Amino acid sequence: MNRVTNLITGTMIRAGVSSTDYGFAMKAAGAVIKLAGGNIDDASLAIAAMGKAGIEGSDAGTSLKTMYSNLQPTTKAQIKTMLE
Repeated sequence: MNRVTNLITGTMIRAGVSSTDYGFAMKAAGAVIKLAGGNIDDASLAIAAMGKAGIEGSDAGTSLKTMYSNLQPTTKAQIKTMLE
């Protein structure tokens, strides 16, 4: 739990986002990131990068959710490439 707390706090400090914005971003994108094979480290890094660019809260989460959703292969060729 300490690692997660440090990760969230570090993300908030580096990106200048609030805990509320971090929570909104994770709420919007967390499940899709997990389904795509990501983890809290990946999500926090992305939230920090987006926060530095001025994209925060649910806007960041929605953007991340869309990005991770688009990474999922949908055709047989894409699935084959992903497995390779």
